[in-house]
Amino acid sequence: MKEILEYLSNNYWELSETAMNYIIRKTDEIEVKKKEILLKQGEVCRYVWFIKKGLLRSYEPSENGKYFSNWFMKENDIATSVISFFEEKKTEEVIEVVEDSHLCRMSRKDLFIGLNKYRSLAMLTLMIMIKYYCQSRLLESILRRKEPKQIHQYLLQQHTELVQRVPEKHLATFLGISEPTYNSIKKGKKAEADVKLKKKNGK
Repeated sequence: MKEILEYLSNNYWELSETAMNYIIRKTDEIEVKKKEILLKQGEVCRYVWFIKKGLLRSYEPSENGKYFSNWFMKENDIATSVISFFEEKKTEEVIEVVEDSHLCRMSRKDLFIGLNKYRSLAMLTLMIMIKYYCQSRLLESILRRKEPKQIHQYLLQQHTELVQRVPEKHLATFLGISEPTYNSIKKGKKAEADVKLKKKNGK
C-alpha cells in the first residue's frame, strides 16, 4: 500500500504521514478474478478502488441485451461510479473486472471522514477529481464528433496501452460500432501505415 501512496503523493498531492497512516488503516487489498462484477446496475456504489494491478471496465447495459462501454481503468487509475458514489444514488452502470486484478478499496464513509480530518487527503482527492474531470470533458468532446475513425485515432495516440489490452469487442462498444466495423477501422489504419512506409522506401 505504501508504494501506492507514494505514487499518489508524487503525481497529485503530497500526503502527510498522519493521512497516509489513516489510509493504510482504512483501506483493504483484494484480489478479484476476470469477469467478476464489483458493482451491479441498480446498486449504490459504496467504494472507491485503486488499481494496483489489472484492468477494469465500466459499462451500461440496455433493455435489448446490448451494452456500451463508458471507459476502462488500468494500473494506477482510480475507479468508482462517480454519481452513485458521491450522491448515494443507484447506479446505471456496471463495473466489471477485465483481467485478474489486485485492488485497494476504501469505503465512502471512511473517505469522507478522512477528507474532514486531513487537509492533504482533501487536496489529493481534489486534484484527482480535477484530472478525471478534464479527461472526461476531453472524451466527451471526442465522442461528440461521432466519427469512429477519429475516436480510434485518439485512443491510439493517447491510450495506446488500453487499445492493446482491452478486448476488441469492448473497444467497439465504446466507439458505438460493431466489432466487424471496428476490425475494418483497424485494418484501414494498418493499410494506411503500410502505404506510407512503402512510399517512404520508394516502393
